[in-house]
Amino acid sequence: MDTENKPNWYFRGEIDEHDFVRHRLPELGVPGHRNPDKDHDLTAPDLILDGMLADLKAQSTPFFTAEKYYGIPPQYAVSFNVKDEERYREKYPHVVVVFDVLWTTTQATYGGVRYQVDPMHHTWCGTLDQVMGVVADCGNHKHDYWRRKNDPNNAQDSWVLDVRKLLFLG
Repeated sequence: MDTENKPNWYFRGEIDEHDFVRHRLPELGVPGHRNPDKDHDLTAPDLILDGMLADLKAQSTPFFTAEKYYGIPPQYAVSFNVKDEERYREKYPHVVVVFDVLWTTTQATYGGVRYQVDPMHHTWCGTLDQVMGVVADCGNHKHDYWRRKNDPNNAQDSWVLDVRKLLFLG
């Protein structure tokens, strides 16, 4: 899927949210459901977990070069859009951010170097403040999306963090 095609990502997000609520939450033993505000606002937080607003960040492609550039092992490196952080601060400062990490692609080659991670499906979460604390603890690394330089519809950059520093759900 084209990484710059935002409508496709919204569609994919709806599928991920449905699967997460239907399958993953029961596996984890976490009470929750889809946020009904999503019916009229695609940018609203995705979920209500144990009575709290939460937004799902489904991560399916490892950041293979995260250790090379940011010192974070690719097995546990996740990204969090700066644009999302800013929007949450303004509208949902107490939101819980849920990283559902499912590595199915486990190998890649960049610049002649082969990178690899182990297959994995784990879930971590934290409040916005906790996530940003982990970002700071990991060095406040921002990854710029060069293909999005002049694209007002997509996030221009993301924070890179080690997801192991958040609350492990399973």
